[in-house]
Amino acid sequence: MDPLSALSVAGTVVQFVQFAASLVNNVQEIHHSASGTTLAIQNVEDIHNTLSQFSKDLGDSPPNSPRYGKDLGRLAKRCKGDCDRLLKLVSQLKLESSEKKRWWKSFQLAMLELWTHRDVEDLRQRISESQASMVLVLCTISSQQVENLQNQVCLLKTSIADLKMHRTRELEDFSASLSQMESKINDIKLCTSSSPLSQDDFETLTRDVNSLAITNRNYEREYTILSSLDYKRRPARHEAIPIAHQKTFDWIFKDPSDGSLTPFSQWLKQNSGIFWISGKPGSGKSTLMKFICDHSCTLELLSTWAWPKQAISAKHYFWSAGTPIQRSQEGLLKSLTLEILRQLPEIIPSICPERWKKSPSDLRNMEWSQLQLRSCLERIATIPELPARFCFFIDGLDEFGGDHLEICESLLHLSKSTHIKMCLSSRPWNVFLDSFGQTTRHVHVHDLTRDDIRHYAQHRLHTHPKWESLITRAEASKVLAEEISNRAQGVFLWVFLVTRLLREGLTNNDSFQDLMGRLETFPSDLERFLKQILESVDPFYHPKTARMLKITVAAKEPLPSIIYAFHEMEYDDEDYALNAPVQAFEQSDFDSLVAPVPRRLRGSCKGLLEINNNCVEFLHRTVRDFLMTAEMADFLSSKIEPAIFTPSLSILRAYIAWIKHLPSTRVRQMIVEKYNRDPSSSTEVLDWTIKYARISEDENCCATECLLDMLEFSLQISFKKADPAFAAGSSEVTQTPSFVFRELVLELGIGNYVTKKLDQMPNYFSLFKVQPLHILFSRQLSWSAKRLQILQHLLELGLDPNEKVRLKGETNWTRLVGRLVGNEDDFISAIENGVFTVFLRHGANPNAILFSSDRPVWVNFLYFGLVAVCRKTGHVPRLSHEDCFVKEFETFMIQDADFSLLTKVVTFGEFGGTYWTEIQSYLREVAAMIDRLPFLYIHFLARVMKLLIQYGANSDLPWKELGPTLQECFPPSLVQPMLNIINSNDISLQGGVGMIHTRPAKRIREDDEHSSAGRAGTSTGNKLRRFP
Repeated sequence: MDPLSALSVAGTVVQFVQFAASLVNNVQEIHHSASGTTLAIQNVEDIHNTLSQFSKDLGDSPPNSPRYGKDLGRLAKRCKGDCDRLLKLVSQLKLESSEKKRWWKSFQLAMLELWTHRDVEDLRQRISESQASMVLVLCTISSQQVENLQNQVCLLKTSIADLKMHRTRELEDFSASLSQMESKINDIKLCTSSSPLSQDDFETLTRDVNSLAITNRNYEREYTILSSLDYKRRPARHEAIPIAHQKTFDWIFKDPSDGSLTPFSQWLKQNSGIFWISGKPGSGKSTLMKFICDHSCTLELLSTWAWPKQAISAKHYFWSAGTPIQRSQEGLLKSLTLEILRQLPEIIPSICPERWKKSPSDLRNMEWSQLQLRSCLERIATIPELPARFCFFIDGLDEFGGDHLEICESLLHLSKSTHIKMCLSSRPWNVFLDSFGQTTRHVHVHDLTRDDIRHYAQHRLHTHPKWESLITRAEASKVLAEEISNRAQGVFLWVFLVTRLLREGLTNNDSFQDLMGRLETFPSDLERFLKQILESVDPFYHPKTARMLKITVAAKEPLPSIIYAFHEMEYDDEDYALNAPVQAFEQSDFDSLVAPVPRRLRGSCKGLLEINNNCVEFLHRTVRDFLMTAEMADFLSSKIEPAIFTPSLSILRAYIAWIKHLPSTRVRQMIVEKYNRDPSSSTEVLDWTIKYARISEDENCCATECLLDMLEFSLQISFKKADPAFAAGSSEVTQTPSFVFRELVLELGIGNYVTKKLDQMPNYFSLFKVQPLHILFSRQLSWSAKRLQILQHLLELGLDPNEKVRLKGETNWTRLVGRLVGNEDDFISAIENGVFTVFLRHGANPNAILFSSDRPVWVNFLYFGLVAVCRKTGHVPRLSHEDCFVKEFETFMIQDADFSLLTKVVTFGEFGGTYWTEIQSYLREVAAMIDRLPFLYIHFLARVMKLLIQYGANSDLPWKELGPTLQECFPPSLVQPMLNIINSNDISLQGGVGMIHTRPAKRIREDDEHSSAGRAGTSTGNKLRRFP
């Protein structure tokens, strides 16, 4: 029993004791007054009703709780017995009162007519003892609750510090309130030893304790929502960007000539909209953005703009060399939302209303869709009552991994809000020039850093220990720095590399003339310079250099140093990962293995790779871009012997070797956490191993298959070593490693491997307690050719997409569609890969009811698709998306979409109607906006409507009534084919597609079952989505 439930039980006991005491102590009068009633209680009937309710409540009390001892349960049971005795007594009094019209001066006198004096005294004594006992029990429960809250507050203080959440002062005040409550409880214990606790005292105490518990739960809910927005390595890019050198970038705030505010400062202080910072590759854009975000002037100027509201800034750094989420729109949306809400946690209920209604435990298992994340930012942009104005700093738009035009349009739309503005940085690509370059609020970094480069170069040379002893000319550093600045063309990366090589020259006792001579040999073009650096590597190291660079280019996120350490073993034995025993290393073994890696990288890659946070990264994104060009890819390949080298396969080998040498207890922990689907688990090693297998199987399927078989076997061995009872355990326990492994290869879509295993072992997934289809899209819904390959294979093996997977009647098919129609990106991915068609051609029911929206699948597909296909591309559908949607929609029609469902009466918010009337309403809206809608959308909608008419013309729907509206919506060339079908006397001849589609008896029974099944949740979002 939790403390709050215990307090509720205690409250019932206290109320009964107080009421019973008033009865037996001559407080309750029941004699007949002048008005026929009494002031305290009207009659015996009321006493009877009150006692009846107490008897029920005391009977509903939970059993004895070990956590609070047996006192509370025993006391509740004792009071229940006393209550039932009184209730029996009052029932007799009630009978006499009604039959003989009798009235008594007091309840005590009435009792004495049926009970003896001893009986009454015994009851009075028992009630008095219950009062005294209740005080101790109540104080114990309250103390336990306060102690629990104190412990939770301590944990919250640590957690919010990690998120930099602005709740420190509130939690300190809350902790002080808990201490005061603890003192109050102790005082009650002392005071009530001489006098009983009154009802008012009890209500005050329980109200205060409950209030503290609710406050704590709200703080916990805030933290849980914020932590769900966080993701691994989120701040890594900001931390990895070097701090700006002293005296650089000051020009962004003040004009060096007169100290006046620059256009950027003026924008921070008073303007809205977007300020764009552009620059060449390596010109220092990210360093400048970090300088701006961290500078005190930024918040000072923004505060003037935001007054009288608070100024809140939020930042995000796209990073193409980072993790997938760091270069995605999901990462951007999460970062901005988290940055805002951690500074203003009090607005979370307004920004995340659906999540705020959930309990903290439910929130921990909830994932964010992009639609939900966008809704949060839309609320931030549109709710005028928020206590702040917001400035977003978004770096590296060119490193975004998605559609650059789409993200530009999204940011421009968001910046129209009167209390949001943005500072963006990117390379000067055409898409950004077109979107942001038309305004005067922009700077080109490479045009403004000449003085910064000169200062930086001078500092780098002057701070070398041998500078003063070797260079005697006073003006030497100025001459060198000026020459460097002239040749740099505003590219800081070039300057960094040049000064590093010049410092190496100083280490070798180069003279001033030697340094100038070195400088002359460096190409001014950055890419030519980078190639020159690579060519300067000792030829003996060329094969290793090329392999390490190719591995780093192929990495989907910065790889741990240990991967490069294990990769060294591949030079001696290509199959080292297969041949190595499953044997745990000590930490000292790992340390010895990793220790040489930094020196190897410096010697083989000349500083183009560096280690940050134990992960290997490129010195700069420009280096990675350069190595990814066709010329450099060929250059690196030419240095490798043998010429065939698969980077992803080498990474896979290193990861498997790492797992084989991990402590068995850690491997077991990973397996158990995966098995239990622990959201806080740290199983990245296992996850990334499977992800690289997905890539490598395309390049070397045979080697990948062998490595994956070895991985499954290794997991079983490590699991057995960590748990001696493994071999003697149940089959469920002994199969846990294989269950986790097979779930991962299925979930992450190792297509060739899975299909081959299914061909060899049709029962390969028999370990699963649910259908493999459920696992396939249980976590991620983005689709690829490999995941589609697995889906088709599973369905061809006979898996039924209409099989119920939950008690409420949900199927794998309806569950998938329900999730897809809530996420535009995943929906587009699904139609592009033909996922709906694959399901439908293998028997999926197009008329099944979605439990999330109460709509038939095919109707929901139509409604969501009309919006998603357009909004995904700025309200103008791409022809590729349009074609994909139309093909998928026609498959729904061919597979017996039931048009009679369109006449079903449903509820849309507060209004009722049918899907048919909603379609008519939708078309009328289009007609009213026809002059403002893009032609591509009109064309797209016409194709969809033509399909509806072709396949539904012989249904009972009044298609002819739709004719005038269709003529208003579409030009003659598009509408005439529709009218021809509607007006045709023989619709079945229209291209063979107008025939009536009847459902098989089996399908009808399935529809009836789905229609009658109980549905969870409420009917939300039923109204046809309007045009934005």
